This record gives sequence, C-alpha cells and structure tokens, in this order.
Amino acid sequence: MHHLDEIDQLGYNYYFQFTITPYDKDLESGILSKSDIVDTFIKLSKRIGKERVNLLYNPIIITGKYSVDYHMRAFEQLCQRTNAFTEKVMISFIYEYKKNIKQFKAHGIKTLTDEEKSQEFQDKGGEIYFEV
Repeated sequence: MHHLDEIDQLGYNYYFQFTITPYDKDLESGILSKSDIVDTFIKLSKRIGKERVNLLYNPIIITGKYSVDYHMRAFEQLCQRTNAFTEKVMISFIYEYKKNIKQFKAHGIKTLTDEEKSQEFQDKGGEIYFEV
C-alpha cells in the first residue's frame, strides 16, 4: 500500500478487486493468515474508500471438506467482518478445464452446474444471481 500515494499523485482513477478465500493450507499454502488478509482489506478500504474496494469470494470449490454449508458459514463470517468496508461483493465457482482435471480429481473437487449452484445455495438460505 506504500505506492498508493504515488498513484494518487499521478491522477489515476483506480479500484481494487480483493480476493479473500476460506481455504486452509491444504489448498492455499504460503499465504498470510485469513485474519491478516481481512485486516489488510479493511485497512485498504479505510485508505481509499469502500466504493473503490470490491470483495471477491472466489473460486468456490466444493469438496468433502469444503461443502456448501462450509461456504455459507465462511461467507457469512467474512461478510460480517467486511460489510462496512465495501459496496460490492462478487462470488464465482471454480470451473473444470483440461489443464486442471488432474488437480480436481486429486482434491476430490466437485463441479456444479448452474442449476445445482442455484439450488444448493438457495436451499441453504442464500441467493445467487447469474449473469450471462
């Protein structure tokens, strides 16, 4: 964040897409603690304004460990900590590509159709909007 003053002095308009995920070290090794990441998000928002910091909760990965229920709880907790510091929250699900099929199988990742995504999350009390 120490370069933000320089960017401001140059007169650029900018905003941040800030991704925060709920995964443990089994899927995300080598990153800061979730608490530190959320603290950085809040600090950035206070520095540049909540209208310039979008929160991304992605990709949503469904496995035996990271179930729909797990994501619902994790997303709710994240929103409780960050809701005063952003105006936009975006979510997305992981997609299967040729390049990641082996990794999907190794981690037991389940891909959901748009209908399954909508049904799974609505059944849990959430709402999902799909843009095409």
